Amino acid sequence: MKFMEKINKALLLIENNINNKSITLNHLNDASTNLDIPITIIGGMAVAEHNYPRYTNDIDILVRTKDVSRLANYLLQTNQYTDIGQNKLLHNNGIIVNFCAEGVKAGSVIFPPPSHQHGLEVADLPLLLILKTEANRYRDRADVIELIKRNNLSIDYLKHKVIPHIKQATSKRKLLALYSKAIKEPS
Repeated sequence: MKFMEKINKALLLIENNINNKSITLNHLNDASTNLDIPITIIGGMAVAEHNYPRYTNDIDILVRTKDVSRLANYLLQTNQYTDIGQNKLLHNNGIIVNFCAEGVKAGSVIFPPPSHQHGLEVADLPLLLILKTEANRYRDRADVIELIKRNNLSIDYLKHKVIPHIKQATSKRKLLALYSKAIKEPS
């Protein structure tokens, strides 16, 4: 395969991924509206909203524990989703929806409730930084560094908007270390 053919194939895959996520987000928005369930988008989709677009093949959502079954059943009834276990649905277009239920612990993160009362919204930057810092996976640490750089966040911003809401002292230190790394790296 020639170089340009490879590039065009890669670009087509990215374009299809974006279109498929758009379809899935529209389903989530309809479900949120029709069922009056607040949904907060977190993860890679939220990172993109905060000036760091990157490839992701899933949509992570915060939902209230009491709403997980209703939301999943609503989406399953469209016959476009398959339950693949572990609070995940697979859309027939290949996009995975990860349900992050309020109060559930994943690693060192205990998921908070959605950050609003109605509709589908993207997590604000402080919440996203808190979740990413507490998750402490390689991809999450890289996201935190990029979010700090791309949003020109100051240490004061982190000290006032983020650190007071991080529960673990080790995660607070981790965020400060990531900040130090971010300001040293070229943009």
